[in-house]
Amino acid sequence: MNGEYREKLARSFPLPGKDGDALFDSFSFREVSRGKPILSAGETATELHVVLRGCLRTYFLKEDGTEITSQFFLEGQMVASFESAMTGTPSNQYIEAIEDSVIASIRITALADVIRSHEAVRNYFNIFLMKRLIYYMNHYSSYILDNPEKRYTKLLEAQPELASRVPQQYIASYLGITPVSLSRIKSRLKKSG
Repeated sequence: MNGEYREKLARSFPLPGKDGDALFDSFSFREVSRGKPILSAGETATELHVVLRGCLRTYFLKEDGTEITSQFFLEGQMVASFESAMTGTPSNQYIEAIEDSVIASIRITALADVIRSHEAVRNYFNIFLMKRLIYYMNHYSSYILDNPEKRYTKLLEAQPELASRVPQQYIASYLGITPVSLSRIKSRLKKSG
């Protein structure tokens, strides 16, 4: 089974020979049941995760118990509480499986060692971090500039499979609206073709 997972991991990181091997050898694999947290608020993050099968989400929990979904992660995507991992402080977010999932995990310290000693891995992660920064800048500006309907259409353009894989209350939470408002948006979009 680990051979299959390693193959999927290699598709997520197109790195040649010994550089790829050095990175892949540092990962461990595990199955995570739907609804199980991978990281909870208050814990200090020590790992980076790659989704090999399934779907994860990150979310925040407000004092009144309201969950605010911040992002979804599908096959081939990486997730971590980067702020917590890099500063060694407790995370303020949760990472949870919303489908039965398989993830590959690498300790941040092991990743740092591989990045330091393998230029191809270092270059790959530099590009990854720049793309991630651009994603978050666009995500942030969308909340300022776009209405919820526009944010919903952008989400589905970027990841159309979310509509059938993610519970609607999580999508509504991600958009900053209620599930009833999301139903209205979907109805309007269906009528307009």
